[in-house]
Amino acid sequence: MKVARQTPATEKVTPQPGSSFATERVVGPVLDCEYHLHPEYEITYVDGGCGTRLVGDNVSFFEEGDLLMIGSGIPHLYHSNEADSLSATWARSRVLKFSASCLGPGFFEIPEMRAVKKLLARACKGLQFHPPASLRAGGLIERLFEERSEAQRIILFLELL
Repeated sequence: MKVARQTPATEKVTPQPGSSFATERVVGPVLDCEYHLHPEYEITYVDGGCGTRLVGDNVSFFEEGDLLMIGSGIPHLYHSNEADSLSATWARSRVLKFSASCLGPGFFEIPEMRAVKKLLARACKGLQFHPPASLRAGGLIERLFEERSEAQRIILFLELL
């Protein structure tokens, strides 16, 4: 587990051109990211592997099917042991990172986004979702990652939230 530094690194998140949010597909024998934080919200869906995650001051086990949402500025990392790896593509996750203004200033303030605004506020300490919500969200995330239409990606993102 890469926690050698006491202070988390600050990650700069840059969405790809033409996108309002960043996506990252992680595939390998292990999940092993640097202890870091960023001002964006993060949604991580683990679709392969298991290990330990550190979110804020909480250390917990993660496994396939886990869905976690964390708020702005929360230090975190995911780590799985190579001894647990079954193949070079065993550990897999899909990560979305987005700012509170990703869809325009004040978008999450409109009345129709009241429930999403509450969700974002609750994510300030991290939220782990339980099945069947995590499985349904995992399907939406998979579709979002495969979708090429920019408009459809926004629709899937809103549906996810």
